[in-house]
Amino acid sequence: MVINRIGAYNMTQWLQFITYRPRVVMISTEGVPHVIRENENYETMNMLERLPEHLEDLKF
Repeated sequence: MVINRIGAYNMTQWLQFITYRPRVVMISTEGVPHVIRENENYETMNMLERLPEHLEDLKF
């Protein structure tokens, strides 16, 4: 078991631009693990981004 980034920094205070957020697992009182949030990747980070139509033809 590895527990990284504990203490004052939690999911609401995560510096998302530095690294992807990991999977979050909750362990029940019976010791059964439950994934309550999947880990992020490049696709999940960009899935909500939209480019305005008037900018689509511009070359950056």
